[in-house]
Amino acid sequence: MNQAKPIPKLQAQLMTLLISADEPLPASTLLQYLAETTQQPFDLDGLLINLEAAILPLGLRLKINAAGVRLVLIPEQQAWLQHFLPQSAPKLSRAALEILAIVVVKQPITRAEIEAIRGVQVSSGSMQQLKDLGWIAQQGQKQVPGLPYLWVSTDKLVQDLGLASAQQLHDELTKRLNDFKASQSLENASAIVENAKIDV
Repeated sequence: MNQAKPIPKLQAQLMTLLISADEPLPASTLLQYLAETTQQPFDLDGLLINLEAAILPLGLRLKINAAGVRLVLIPEQQAWLQHFLPQSAPKLSRAALEILAIVVVKQPITRAEIEAIRGVQVSSGSMQQLKDLGWIAQQGQKQVPGLPYLWVSTDKLVQDLGLASAQQLHDELTKRLNDFKASQSLENASAIVENAKIDV
């Protein structure tokens, strides 16, 4: 049995970056991180081509668009996985509910701004879960150093909550949030969303 060819260091680091990211990584970001690793010139396009060739047999591919590069399942594997996943209503953590409440009220908002409001780091898993549900989405980038992505809530969120409009949800959350003292948590705001009988 032939042994798998070792993945070059830069290619392995590229894979690590893509696996750990919860959103597409722009080519400029990949170039910056990889350039800090080696003094030797390298071809990012070539690295991406070689990496995709290595991961395709594993059911993965690279999705490359204007937003950047992201690691995704190939359609066949995605369909296979959906066949085995239970079709039940999503169970959101308190952190995910807090993030969702903040996005609804403060949108458009960056991830760093969400963290500043919550006082803790935003979990990549929570953001990804909300994004996979189609309840939050990227909408442009804030014109500040680093050009962070701006996040907004979606029409699908309103539909899944069974509400008449996004304004209805926004108004209720805003009313509750305005009652909070600075030292209070967002637990009550999270409960608003949690008690809305989410059914997707």
